[in-house]
Amino acid sequence: KETSLRKILVQVVQIAKAKRKYFYSAKYNKLVFKLGSAKKAKVVIANRIARVIYKILCGEKYRVCTHLL
Repeated sequence: KETSLRKILVQVVQIAKAKRKYFYSAKYNKLVFKLGSAKKAKVVIANRIARVIYKILCGEKYRVCTHLL
């Protein structure tokens, strides 16, 4: 059975939101409150993680903005 990239990214979000010290955990909690939906927040965080992965693979520099916390 094939696993889609979307499913993998959502699993990564599940792990990240469970760890309190992760940047994306705090961002996820804020998005759940703002959007009113845990599913939408997971998709937003998965999208952000996918963008970081893409930049790493393309060799671009990236920086996680910590001022958003």
